[in-house]
Amino acid sequence: MKKSFFSIISLHKANDKMSNVLGIVLLLASLLVTPAIAAPNSFTISGNTGVGGVTLSYVDVLPNTVTANSIGDYTLTVSSNWSGTVTPSKTGYVFVPSSKTYNTVMANVGYQNYTVSISGIIFYVDNTNPSCSDLGNGLTTAKPFCKIGQGAEVALPGNIVRVLAGNYHERVVPQHQGSAGNPINFSAAPGVTVTGDGTSTGSAFRLTNMSYITIDGFDVTNTTEEGIYAFGSNHVTISHNHVSSSGSSVAGSERSGISFNATTDSIISGNTTDHNTMHGIILSGSCSNITISGNISFANAMVTERQANGIMVNNSSNNTIIHNVTYANEDTGLGFYVGASHNLILGNVTNGNGDHGIDLNGSPNNIIVGNTVQGNVTVGINIEGDISPGSGGATVENNISVDNGLTPPTGLPGNIRVDAQSLNGTTLDYNIFYRNVSYPGSNVQMTWGITTYQNLAQFHDATGQESHGLQMDPLWVLEATPATRPPTVVVGDYHLKAGSPAIDNANSAAPNEPAFDIDGNPHDDRGAFEYMPPSFPVFLPLVRH
Repeated sequence: MKKSFFSIISLHKANDKMSNVLGIVLLLASLLVTPAIAAPNSFTISGNTGVGGVTLSYVDVLPNTVTANSIGDYTLTVSSNWSGTVTPSKTGYVFVPSSKTYNTVMANVGYQNYTVSISGIIFYVDNTNPSCSDLGNGLTTAKPFCKIGQGAEVALPGNIVRVLAGNYHERVVPQHQGSAGNPINFSAAPGVTVTGDGTSTGSAFRLTNMSYITIDGFDVTNTTEEGIYAFGSNHVTISHNHVSSSGSSVAGSERSGISFNATTDSIISGNTTDHNTMHGIILSGSCSNITISGNISFANAMVTERQANGIMVNNSSNNTIIHNVTYANEDTGLGFYVGASHNLILGNVTNGNGDHGIDLNGSPNNIIVGNTVQGNVTVGINIEGDISPGSGGATVENNISVDNGLTPPTGLPGNIRVDAQSLNGTTLDYNIFYRNVSYPGSNVQMTWGITTYQNLAQFHDATGQESHGLQMDPLWVLEATPATRPPTVVVGDYHLKAGSPAIDNANSAAPNEPAFDIDGNPHDDRGAFEYMPPSFPVFLPLVRH
């Protein structure tokens, strides 16, 4: 290539100006080395290891390690389309699971948590093993316990009860408490189903006055009582379980999937709760400092009357409900009733439920920020109460509420409502409202006190609310058809498309605005999802030598 280039130059007349030669050289050079525009090429995996100073090892072309901080939080970076395994390690500790495997990572992945045992003692349970015995020590897979309950009898702080595949018709009641940094961990391998024992207290797991207990990875179904129940307990973690078909539709026998009563400082994370005969998840009896995160709760129904919510917070305050998905529940997606105050309702998706998406009833001073609410039978975000102060003092910002309350058989229409009892101290701003004209039904968008509004500008002029609000189509990938009663399971895709008015204009100063969206991406859009531009292959120019 160089010889051809200088041959061309040599053919020029001797009296050509050197500036012309230089111009040709620069032009050809620019054509050969035009830089490529790099597309996003890495993503993060993040979570908590249960203890600080843990080393997480993985291979991404070359071996890599990251170290969790003092409280166990970690973030590692992998290449786009990465597949591989992450393994935690720390001398003297055993982790469950021992590693996590990922296939074709194309987005940030959050909530990748591990549980840890300081002592390293693992009790095994396998009722399919002919050699199982509850009279042995259960310390090997060759001679495991037959019942999970036997592991619950002997497990001490820092121990793990590892349950292998099988059907377990029993009620598990831990007999010992864990301690700070040394929880007792009940961990299920794939294929474990627990059904309770069929008695009047026949939950699969039942905790009373317990501390530092973790229940992870179980399929809990067809229990006569709540699938997993905790009373008077603290520092309990319920994670990655599938809880379904709790109770029965016989009047008086309805039960919720996961139930916390008078329990504090605990976590309900990454579970799926569906087809239970009462709420998917419920906090009651003055629960506080509970984080409910990353759960999916759908198709829960009492049947005999409309009452079952996806997630219910009753008379419980100072809790965080973040990044959950609730849909097709008989009543409301996220319900807060009877003095459920000072809760954070952040970054959730709640659509297609039989009543509201989010409902505050007699529950003042809650924060509703960054949620996506669509297609619920009545008002999308409902703030009300029978007597003053109702649910006043609410902060409602950065939410998207669309096509709610179009044709309610009972209840009220609209995307948001604040009743007369709840006006004092309630503020609305930076929200997006929209009514799709292709659907029949009411054109009400907002209710303030007893006055309804079809137009955001008129609402702002009359109330002073929503100075930065928008009345526009949020441009979702796929909006589900709005629900009717009883709701059926219809799934939408509420990621944003290019050009959405929600992109890059959330109020970052909104109280408790989530730093990350429901997918784990850094977040500054309205609603629960951050817009992520599609990744395209990068084509580099061909350079011949």
